[in-house]
Amino acid sequence: MIDLYERLKGLSPRQRQVVRLLYEGYSQREIADRLGVKRSTIRNHIERIRNRLRDYN
Repeated sequence: MIDLYERLKGLSPRQRQVVRLLYEGYSQREIADRLGVKRSTIRNHIERIRNRLRDYN
């Protein structure tokens, strides 16, 4: 099984940034405000992150 570090390396820099902010406890709305994007963009990032990480299993 691939470790978490290897899985995260497969994400784009923006996706890794979203993961880091989620880990730090920011809400989707707070992340969107912080990154200057719409909340729907953050939801899309999270969906793609989940799909990409799921593909490694």
